[in-house]
Amino acid sequence: MKLAIDLSDYVTVAERLVAFREKYPDGRMTSEIVETGHEDFIAVKAHCYRTPDDPTPGVGLAWEPVPGPTPFTKNSELQNAETSAWGRALVAALVSDTSRGIASKDEIREPAPVKETPEQNPADWLAVSVEMFGLWTPDQRRDSYTAAMNDLGFERLSSMKRAKKVHSFMADKYYVDHPEAGPF
Repeated sequence: MKLAIDLSDYVTVAERLVAFREKYPDGRMTSEIVETGHEDFIAVKAHCYRTPDDPTPGVGLAWEPVPGPTPFTKNSELQNAETSAWGRALVAALVSDTSRGIASKDEIREPAPVKETPEQNPADWLAVSVEMFGLWTPDQRRDSYTAAMNDLGFERLSSMKRAKKVHSFMADKYYVDHPEAGPF
């Protein structure tokens, strides 16, 4: 049985960054890869400087398995670890309200299905996968899907390969529209 996760009380790292920029316009974020001794993980340490000479920046750590276990984390492990570390550094710098949780919405969002099975419907997989584009309205998701299908010359999603191409097309547009959302 799959349990639903209530995301309503969680905020994204992008929302935390907006609050940070508003409160500390001269602030900055830095990050570095940290050696863990585990070759199957990548770890990132982030610092949140509220001022250019902040003597006690907020520090956040995060790590991700390599390779990533889902289609969205595979090949983006470093970026995902950095985003999580930034979110935690923002909390440590007391920029974010911890009463809504330390983990960001990005960290606890339910992943899309990991396994592709022959009976899996490509349209169903795509519908779940585009939920990661949380800053888009349903209309924006629909419009991006329509544009992807048209530009790629697809009349229907007849295979997982096509569904992944549409997802990639949509992701490219999403991160152009919302660079603050990551993954890069």
